[in-house]
Amino acid sequence: MPRKARKEAARILVISDNAVFLERLKNRLETQRGQCMVVETAAEARRVAPKLRPHLILVEVNSPLLRSIPIIKELRSAAETRSIPLVGLCGHLEPDRGLAALEAGCVGTASHAESLSRLGHLIQEFTGNTRVRV
Repeated sequence: MPRKARKEAARILVISDNAVFLERLKNRLETQRGQCMVVETAAEARRVAPKLRPHLILVEVNSPLLRSIPIIKELRSAAETRSIPLVGLCGHLEPDRGLAALEAGCVGTASHAESLSRLGHLIQEFTGNTRVRV
């Protein structure tokens, strides 16, 4: 009888400065034995991504402190992160910011609430990886 493929825990790299959202996301992932690493710059993301090998990178789009669009473009062009799906995150999706994130290289956008409630589905949708458990 063939063995069932074992699901692996989700690994998410988050570029954000939203402390409330980050705490909720970490709790959600840790409850499911997933991993969440938070960074605040593209350089940190490029340094961390090869070690973490994330299934997905979530990028805060609406932060006034983060320069998210240049970060997305830099991650999309860097060899270390080029193949990892990027999703733009925002509290209240502003159409122009979401469009700018997509044009910069994100594969999609999601609200904070959606990313928390549908995290497993988002990972599967944007990565095509059905073996990830969240």
